[in-house]
Amino acid sequence: MIIFQGSDDKIVHPQVSRQMAKALETRGIPCEYIEYPGETHGFLRKESNI
Repeated sequence: MIIFQGSDDKIVHPQVSRQMAKALETRGIPCEYIEYPGETHGFLRKESNI
């Protein structure tokens, strides 16, 4: 699983996503957590396009 998270997300706070990633890994489920600085919930910044 890959979790993409904006550091300025006010809907799903980054700490919640970090905890989820850690919980998945603790249960043996591979997970990559990628946080985008300055990004909000909708990933609207051009620099964040993948």
